[in-house]
Amino acid sequence: MSTPLAPAPEPRKPWYKRPKPLILTALGIVIIPPLLLFIVLFISAVVDVVKGDVPAPTTTATTTSSTEPTTTLETTSEEPSTAPTSSETTEESTSEEPAPEPEPETSEPSPEEVEAWLRGQLGVERFSEALLVDPTSWIGYIVGGNVDHGNLHVQLQIDRTTDKALGKQAAGALANFVKYSNDPWSNDISFVIVEDGTGTVVAQEMVK
Repeated sequence: MSTPLAPAPEPRKPWYKRPKPLILTALGIVIIPPLLLFIVLFISAVVDVVKGDVPAPTTTATTTSSTEPTTTLETTSEEPSTAPTSSETTEESTSEEPAPEPEPETSEPSPEEVEAWLRGQLGVERFSEALLVDPTSWIGYIVGGNVDHGNLHVQLQIDRTTDKALGKQAAGALANFVKYSNDPWSNDISFVIVEDGTGTVVAQEMVK
């Protein structure tokens, strides 16, 4: 009895006709070149950073302006304003109200002016003339006068102990002269003080 012969093996197909190697080859052609290029660029970038050729990235802050439109209101007045300005008001008030007149400055008179005033009030050229008419008159004993701190001081050549009544008479009469005098400085006199020749107070009278 004869044994059957084994079937002859099929011949191997070329590699390009095989389905799997063809697919792999196509994938390799498509993927490998870009992958190699990426690897080369990556290595080059790393080398540049290590060497310091590539500057560190800087962060720049960008400010965005608001794009919303702003609404501006324009007010136009067709009628001219009738309200007066501050300068016009000042000029009107200045023209309506007269400026106050400066008050005359009154200064205290000198002793010579006080003696001249006394002679004019008493109607004598020399005080001693009054003694020729009346030896008891206080006018004949006046030796001087002055104004100090709003008071009229008049010196009489009398005794402050025995002639006190004469001093009071002189102070009362002189206070009336000051009260009715038209001289500017007399308005500021408060007291008339009669003194003896040494300057001691004998009597005084308030100007009423």
